[in-house]
Amino acid sequence: MKKLWLCLVLLLLALPAAAQFRWNIVGSAAQLDQSALISYRYSGARLEFQPATTGQMVARYPVRNTSNLFPEPNWDIFRMTYQDSDGFGSITARLIVVEECSGEEELLCQIESSDTGAGTSCSICIFPDDINFQTHAYFIEAELDRSEPFSEVALIMMSLSH
Repeated sequence: MKKLWLCLVLLLLALPAAAQFRWNIVGSAAQLDQSALISYRYSGARLEFQPATTGQMVARYPVRNTSNLFPEPNWDIFRMTYQDSDGFGSITARLIVVEECSGEEELLCQIESSDTGAGTSCSICIFPDDINFQTHAYFIEAELDRSEPFSEVALIMMSLSH
Protein backbone atom coordinates (compact mmCIF):
# COMPACT_ATOMS: atom_id res chain seq x y z
CA MET A 1 0.00 0.00 0.00
CA LYS A 2 2.85 2.37 0.80
CA LYS A 3 4.40 1.71 -2.60
CA LEU A 4 1.11 2.50 -4.32
CA TRP A 5 0.81 5.75 -2.37
CA LEU A 6 4.40 6.69 -3.18
CA CYS A 7 3.83 5.97 -6.89
CA LEU A 8 0.71 8.14 -6.88
CA VAL A 9 2.52 11.04 -5.21
CA LEU A 10 5.43 10.78 -7.67
CA LEU A 11 3.02 10.70 -10.60
CA LEU A 12 1.22 13.83 -9.38
CA LEU A 13 4.54 15.62 -8.91
CA ALA A 14 5.64 14.63 -12.42
CA LEU A 15 2.50 15.99 -14.14
CA PRO A 16 3.53 19.67 -14.11
CA ALA A 17 6.95 18.71 -15.44
CA ALA A 18 5.35 16.71 -18.24
CA ALA A 19 3.54 19.84 -19.43
CA GLN A 20 6.92 21.43 -20.14
CA PHE A 21 7.92 19.20 -23.07
CA ARG A 22 9.90 21.16 -25.61
CA TRP A 23 8.92 21.40 -29.28
CA ASN A 24 11.71 21.75 -31.82
CA ILE A 25 12.26 21.43 -35.54
CA VAL A 26 15.22 21.69 -37.89
CA GLY A 27 15.30 24.17 -40.74
CA SER A 28 15.43 21.42 -43.35
CA ALA A 29 11.94 20.22 -42.31
CA ALA A 30 10.41 23.22 -44.09
CA GLN A 31 7.22 23.35 -46.07
CA LEU A 32 8.43 25.78 -48.73
CA ASP A 33 6.45 28.40 -50.55
CA GLN A 34 6.29 27.66 -54.28
CA SER A 35 8.40 30.73 -55.11
CA ALA A 36 11.32 29.27 -53.12
CA LEU A 37 11.59 25.96 -54.94
CA ILE A 38 14.48 27.01 -57.21
CA SER A 39 16.38 28.92 -54.51
CA TYR A 40 16.72 26.49 -51.62
CA ARG A 41 18.86 23.57 -50.60
CA TYR A 42 19.13 21.41 -47.51
CA SER A 43 22.43 20.76 -45.81
CA GLY A 44 21.88 18.49 -42.83
CA ALA A 45 19.56 20.44 -40.50
CA ARG A 46 20.00 23.67 -42.45
CA LEU A 47 17.68 25.42 -44.88
CA GLU A 48 19.82 27.68 -47.04
CA PHE A 49 20.14 29.24 -50.48
CA GLN A 50 21.53 27.41 -53.48
CA PRO A 51 25.00 28.68 -54.44
CA ALA A 52 24.90 31.84 -56.59
CA THR A 53 21.19 32.50 -55.93
CA THR A 54 19.66 35.54 -54.30
CA GLY A 55 16.13 36.54 -53.41
CA GLN A 56 13.63 35.53 -50.79
CA MET A 57 12.43 32.17 -49.45
CA VAL A 58 9.37 31.63 -47.30
CA ALA A 59 9.13 28.43 -45.25
CA ARG A 60 6.38 27.28 -42.89
CA TYR A 61 6.55 24.86 -39.99
CA PRO A 62 3.40 23.49 -38.30
CA VAL A 63 3.68 23.48 -34.52
CA ARG A 64 2.38 20.35 -32.83
CA ASN A 65 1.69 19.62 -29.21
CA THR A 66 4.45 17.41 -27.79
CA SER A 67 2.19 15.98 -25.09
CA ASN A 68 -1.10 14.19 -25.61
CA LEU A 69 -1.87 14.71 -21.92
CA PHE A 70 -1.76 18.51 -21.88
CA PRO A 71 -3.54 20.64 -24.51
CA GLU A 72 -2.03 23.78 -22.96
CA PRO A 73 1.77 23.52 -22.74
CA ASN A 74 3.34 26.35 -20.79
CA TRP A 75 5.68 27.41 -23.59
CA ASP A 76 6.74 31.04 -23.51
CA ILE A 77 10.14 31.06 -25.24
CA PHE A 78 10.64 30.95 -29.01
CA ARG A 79 14.25 30.24 -30.08
CA MET A 80 15.90 30.37 -33.48
CA THR A 81 19.38 29.05 -34.31
CA TYR A 82 20.74 30.50 -37.52
CA GLN A 83 23.67 31.80 -39.52
CA ASP A 84 23.64 35.33 -40.92
CA SER A 85 27.16 36.28 -42.02
CA ASP A 86 26.67 39.92 -42.98
CA GLY A 87 24.29 42.74 -43.89
CA PHE A 88 23.43 41.20 -47.28
CA GLY A 89 21.12 38.58 -45.79
CA SER A 90 18.60 38.14 -43.02
CA ILE A 91 16.14 35.73 -41.45
CA THR A 92 12.84 36.64 -39.82
CA ALA A 93 10.84 33.95 -38.02
CA ARG A 94 7.30 34.55 -36.79
CA LEU A 95 5.25 32.41 -34.39
CA ILE A 96 1.64 32.73 -35.51
CA VAL A 97 -1.60 31.58 -33.86
CA VAL A 98 -4.72 30.74 -35.90
CA GLU A 99 -8.11 31.09 -34.20
CA GLU A 100 -10.28 27.99 -34.62
CA CYS A 101 -13.61 29.45 -35.75
CA SER A 102 -12.64 32.67 -37.49
CA GLY A 103 -9.37 31.53 -39.06
CA GLU A 104 -7.81 34.85 -38.09
CA GLU A 105 -4.05 34.86 -37.68
CA GLU A 106 -2.21 36.77 -34.99
CA LEU A 107 1.51 37.25 -34.48
CA LEU A 108 2.66 35.94 -31.08
CA CYS A 109 6.39 36.45 -31.38
CA GLN A 110 8.99 37.49 -33.96
CA ILE A 111 12.75 36.93 -34.16
CA GLU A 112 15.05 38.75 -36.58
CA SER A 113 18.58 37.58 -37.24
CA SER A 114 21.59 39.75 -36.60
CA ASP A 115 24.89 39.59 -38.45
CA THR A 116 27.01 36.89 -36.79
CA GLY A 117 30.03 36.65 -39.08
CA ALA A 118 31.03 33.09 -39.96
CA GLY A 119 29.48 31.47 -36.88
CA THR A 120 26.01 30.55 -35.78
CA SER A 121 23.83 32.38 -33.31
CA CYS A 122 20.74 31.78 -31.24
CA SER A 123 18.09 34.44 -30.59
CA ILE A 124 14.95 34.27 -28.46
CA CYS A 125 11.58 35.92 -28.18
CA ILE A 126 9.41 35.78 -25.04
CA PHE A 127 5.62 35.55 -25.40
CA PRO A 128 2.65 34.95 -23.05
CA ASP A 129 2.33 31.29 -22.07
CA ASP A 130 -1.28 30.90 -23.21
CA ILE A 131 -0.80 28.26 -25.93
CA ASN A 132 -4.02 26.25 -26.27
CA PHE A 133 -4.21 23.46 -28.86
CA GLN A 134 -7.91 22.85 -28.11
CA THR A 135 -9.02 26.13 -29.70
CA HIS A 136 -6.06 27.28 -31.80
CA ALA A 137 -3.50 26.09 -34.33
CA TYR A 138 0.06 27.37 -34.50
CA PHE A 139 2.74 27.65 -37.13
CA ILE A 140 6.05 29.36 -37.71
CA GLU A 141 6.70 31.31 -40.87
CA ALA A 142 10.35 31.95 -41.68
CA GLU A 143 11.53 34.38 -44.33
CA LEU A 144 15.11 34.12 -45.57
CA ASP A 145 16.49 36.98 -47.68
CA ARG A 146 19.78 37.26 -49.52
CA SER A 147 20.82 40.11 -51.83
CA GLU A 148 24.37 38.91 -52.59
CA PRO A 149 25.30 35.30 -53.47
CA PHE A 150 28.35 35.28 -51.15
CA SER A 151 26.24 36.03 -48.05
CA GLU A 152 25.79 33.00 -45.78
CA VAL A 153 22.18 32.77 -44.57
CA ALA A 154 20.92 29.53 -43.04
CA LEU A 155 18.05 28.57 -40.75
CA ILE A 156 19.27 25.72 -38.55
CA MET A 157 16.69 25.08 -35.82
CA MET A 158 13.70 26.56 -33.96
CA SER A 159 12.13 25.58 -30.67
CA LEU A 160 9.35 26.41 -28.22
CA SER A 161 9.89 25.82 -24.52
CA HIS A 162 9.41 27.18 -21.03
